[in-house]
Amino acid sequence: MALRLSTFALLAALTLFHPQARAGYVALDVTCASCGTVNFSLASGVNNGGNIVGYFANGDGRYYGFYYQNGAYSEITISVNTFPEAINNNGVIAGYYNDGTYDHGFELTSAGTLSTISLGTNTRILGINDSGQYTALVDGVSEYWDGTAFHTLTVPGYSTDFTAINNLGVIAGDLYFPSWVGLIRKADGTMIYPLHPPGTDNYGSLYGINDNGLAVGVWNLAPGVSQYYGYYYDMNTGDYALMPAYPGSDSTYPMGINNDGLVVGYFHTASGDQAFEYTPEPSTLLLVAGAALALWRRRREA
Repeated sequence: MALRLSTFALLAALTLFHPQARAGYVALDVTCASCGTVNFSLASGVNNGGNIVGYFANGDGRYYGFYYQNGAYSEITISVNTFPEAINNNGVIAGYYNDGTYDHGFELTSAGTLSTISLGTNTRILGINDSGQYTALVDGVSEYWDGTAFHTLTVPGYSTDFTAINNLGVIAGDLYFPSWVGLIRKADGTMIYPLHPPGTDNYGSLYGINDNGLAVGVWNLAPGVSQYYGYYYDMNTGDYALMPAYPGSDSTYPMGINNDGLVVGYFHTASGDQAFEYTPEPSTLLLVAGAALALWRRRREA
């Protein structure tokens, strides 16, 4: 369904975004003075302040976390391997670390307070919102902490994997149907699936969702094709938009999106994987703005 916007509404929506940001991709050259040369990096989460988290490796067999703010990188090392997955608008970073044997979830506040979350033999925290609600993978099963209780998230008969959660309690992820496709769980518990861009029939996983209901994910053309591309899905309207590939790459993987439409993830070339941030092109900005307007209208009508 096409979203119709009046001139006034469109201009109002566009004021949500930073006019000084130049559209397109920027590679993140993750650095770590004490870790040596970085040969792999992945940006996994971004908040509305544009602060980014992710992880990297330098060839020594270990993974290190990073926090990126205003052009500066800070290393996050909790144990043998550290994987920050998300950051909320309060600056709380969530993810998991491996102690050499098991995975343990963690939350790290902006003041440096660390909390470990171990719900089973292996726990991975994958998403967190401003209320402290989070999604987790516990011994291979998706769980959701709503602030008072845990809920197991499944679609009966299918392998299910939930990742990101926004401030309205909407959760994005994927399920195997019979290939991996996008999946959204609304705040009332109802599911939207399967989701993949029109004209594709193989792969459409979702990895991030913002408060406007705009999700980002990955798709490819057909089974056996190893090239992957990014796409947007607006849960308010059912609209899709394809992201351009990172220039010179053979695969582009968006992993997170904030309310301004800033996307983070990683791209692959013959040289390896590298983190990126992506500011929408003007044509895609209309979809981003439309998602914000659709949410605003729904809130006014509620």
